[in-house]
Amino acid sequence: MITFYNRNETDFTHNGIAVLDNYIINPVVCEEVNGIFSLEFDFPLNAPYADELLQERIVKCPVPEMPPQLFRISEREAGLGGTFHIVAYHVFFDLTQNFIEDTFVVNRSGDYAVTQILGAAQFPHPFTGGSDISTVNSARFVRRNIVEAFLNGDLGNSFLSRWGGEILRDNFRIEMRRVRGSDNGVSIRNKKNLTGYRSNVDFGTVVTRIMPQGFDGLFLPEKYIDSPLIEHYLTPRIRVIKYEQVKAAIGMYADDEDALPLGEALELLRKLARDEFSVHHIDKPNASYFVEFAPLERTEEYKNFAVLESIAIGDVVKVIHDEDNLDITARMVSYKLTIANGFITNAMIADATIQSAKIAAIDAGKITTGTLTAARIGAGSITADKLATNAIQVGLEGWTNSIRISPTEINWYDGTSLQGKIQADGLYIYNGSSHIGTFAGSYAVESTSIRGISMHLSGGGSFISFGYRTGSSGTFSTVLVLDPQAKVRSQAGFHLGTDLCTNGFNFRSSGNRIVKMTDLSLTTGGTTLGTFPAWGSDSGRARIAFGTDHLYLVSNNVFCTVTSVTSRISELITRVNQLITRLNNGWVISATGTTSSYSGTGLTVMGTSLTT
Repeated sequence: MITFYNRNETDFTHNGIAVLDNYIINPVVCEEVNGIFSLEFDFPLNAPYADELLQERIVKCPVPEMPPQLFRISEREAGLGGTFHIVAYHVFFDLTQNFIEDTFVVNRSGDYAVTQILGAAQFPHPFTGGSDISTVNSARFVRRNIVEAFLNGDLGNSFLSRWGGEILRDNFRIEMRRVRGSDNGVSIRNKKNLTGYRSNVDFGTVVTRIMPQGFDGLFLPEKYIDSPLIEHYLTPRIRVIKYEQVKAAIGMYADDEDALPLGEALELLRKLARDEFSVHHIDKPNASYFVEFAPLERTEEYKNFAVLESIAIGDVVKVIHDEDNLDITARMVSYKLTIANGFITNAMIADATIQSAKIAAIDAGKITTGTLTAARIGAGSITADKLATNAIQVGLEGWTNSIRISPTEINWYDGTSLQGKIQADGLYIYNGSSHIGTFAGSYAVESTSIRGISMHLSGGGSFISFGYRTGSSGTFSTVLVLDPQAKVRSQAGFHLGTDLCTNGFNFRSSGNRIVKMTDLSLTTGGTTLGTFPAWGSDSGRARIAFGTDHLYLVSNNVFCTVTSVTSRISELITRVNQLITRLNNGWVISATGTTSSYSGTGLTVMGTSLTT
């Protein structure tokens, strides 16, 4: 039974606003391990409750191996034939709207980490959670939404990257399991319940020869590590793999605490490269099998054995097709199920990770995904005029919110939020409907005949920054920020986060006059005072140099210290004051006599308070 509720409903034990079973068309649930969990369906425009299926309302729908789950409506799109299309995401994704400002999980288990992440939310929510992962680790979550904090494995600080695991989403309960599913000996076989399959074997990712590279260009003397399977391919498949964490105690790094003796560093590089073959199996092609099957509980012949043959996400299953000699054991990492009258009528195993396989022969005509050779695609058979908007959608099976391709642009999404698009005139960055900025080719303001590359910040964006990090994970250090509205820094403008190196180039005024930052060597009486940084004119004959203790002034290539100038001026002022004192006493009577003041001279007494 499929029902729906108001967006703020908290009690889901009743049937809500209405039961949709008599009107809903082709409801499909998709779930991927640590990925999307969605519900999509069509609905007649003239059916009861059509006007009430609105964004943010909640639909309750049956799913495999769990109680009915809650999905929040995200998209309502007009369709053909008097229907509209609904896309809803599991209520877990409500947490994309919640925010962690800053929380640091220090040396804790997975269970403690789940609790701390949920507890650090910016505003209250109904979610609880736990984990069976006993691994102790640490991670700091700064300015991340909660879904990112759990599932974004590309972040150095996320639950997946630090503790691993697989998420179980049961309405408002979140469990980070060490692994989901089990091996119950379930098999899917043709002439029993296998209704179809497609295979995709991708050789493009195979590597059989690695050149390992350590920190700061550290390489092996023998250069390469070869796979035991290198002879299985026509030519070696070579890749440079960087291991920035491997630093040798040589040269300027000889005293670094994290540096290893050279021999140990080289041996670690060899081990890491060999692990790519023995642990990560990059010397074998990636294989995926999309398997369609009918659940046995819906077949008369096997209905009494259905409990033995049910599968859930994460389970290991055996797929057998006798005529094609297909015999693989694989783990179901995603599914797509179609629901009719509340019952699951078929499901799909998608993107299965092959654990073992025995493939004697497969008809190439049945390989409908993967690399297509020129012999399989006729020239001009796919043209832009045959593509409707979003005709090509790349991402999870049955999920349209990843990458959408039309004849004029490529759009990519994070869930339902537009993140960017590529058009003929450039790259546009978005945050939902808000345009942040553009990176594009453009013409100069001064002349349309001058063309270059421009980076523009739009009204929806606050800053442009440049940053770096030394490793493959962790936070980036900001080196330059353009903050025109003073939203990041206290003042609007460009802000540096590192040294500015001019490398001998000039600074120019609006009138194209030059000031240089140079090094200046000073010598006096055959003694070298040192080499100091200096600002100077284009000719170099007038400069101001900054010594260790003195400020030097250079005029027409003659220099003196500011200290000596101020000392001479101070001495001169002292002498002038003494002279004024004597003049104030009157005229000089004789060279050998004394002075006295004559009141009839008409002179007044001058002040002697001049200072430096």
